[in-house]
Amino acid sequence: MQLLCIGNGIFTKKSGKLLTHRLTGNFLIELTDYFEKVTFVQAAYNTSCLKTLNNFELNNEKLEALAFELSEKNSLAKCFSYLKSIPAILHQVRKADFLYIFLPGNLSMLISICSIILKKPYGIYLRGEHGFNRKLMSLILSRSNFVHANGQILADKVSRFCKNVDLTIPMLDLTDSDCLTHRNFKNQPPWNILYVGRIETRKGIHELIEAARILKEQAIDFELNIVGEGPELEKLMTESPAELGQHVRYLGLISDRDKLFSLYMNADLFVFPSHEEGFPRVLYEAMAFQVPIITTFVGSIGSVMQHEDNCLRVDVGDSKMIALTIERALNNIQLRQKIAGNAGNVVRQILKRKNESSHAKQVHQKVSKYENTK
Repeated sequence: MQLLCIGNGIFTKKSGKLLTHRLTGNFLIELTDYFEKVTFVQAAYNTSCLKTLNNFELNNEKLEALAFELSEKNSLAKCFSYLKSIPAILHQVRKADFLYIFLPGNLSMLISICSIILKKPYGIYLRGEHGFNRKLMSLILSRSNFVHANGQILADKVSRFCKNVDLTIPMLDLTDSDCLTHRNFKNQPPWNILYVGRIETRKGIHELIEAARILKEQAIDFELNIVGEGPELEKLMTESPAELGQHVRYLGLISDRDKLFSLYMNADLFVFPSHEEGFPRVLYEAMAFQVPIITTFVGSIGSVMQHEDNCLRVDVGDSKMIALTIERALNNIQLRQKIAGNAGNVVRQILKRKNESSHAKQVHQKVSKYENTK
């Protein structure tokens, strides 16, 4: 059987080779254990070299990687590049016996529609809630053979459209040995606050910077380490208030696993004020290192995280609440110990489930079941 897998990320091109994220690459390689041929399709921008975590070369005789190049010039040029890709997309969809589509994503939605038109069976990996309320998304979900959802809240929402819905086993760069069983918690400043994620408006980065300004006004001794790349990074670095210079550090993208994990080890708080998500991998990482978490409850975050139990909840877009919650957590070592310890227990249970199965095995089981019922 030939499986066509459609990613919703971006390829990186290096020396004529296509690179993807290592966790996605490992997932695809495992799929080749179950399918005769796997073709992985994803977008690639043709005008710039993006800074990404992609370092996995897709080099396997049973795995083919195809990039559909998009223009970054403007929205009209990007739409035109999507239209230009339709003949090649239709060719790939016709060849496939089954499709596995990562959503949301414009290319993924386009290929989903092509699958419906050509009456090809497909499954969905739903990674987030962006565009979920669109009628087109409802159609795509309702026509799918199955959906793997990235969190219970998303799974509950999807069940209105598709009856065959399961939770995805997370693709994590964590093992049991990474999880701390004991952590020392500071009871005095200077405090180390950590954010890891895309640097863009929808991640709540502007509210986090404003919260830092409020903390500075309260004469709190802290350092906010911001890890990640994105469209707002350069603007933030040049336009952030001068008085925050010694309090906010922009560390950029960190691809070195040990260096990133060291930042978690040294953090007193992890703050994630995102506006929309599925369930972000960085929360699993913070839980594994027992860093007390402050987060919004968008997407499926609320299906794993519980306010006052394994995290502290803040509202979307509320800088004052973020600042007050940070101050409250820093002033209460017992609260930080409690929520961090409970979060560590949660992630160990998730890793136990991951050890018993895998995302690739889930896909194979669903596709095999479909084949047996044709």
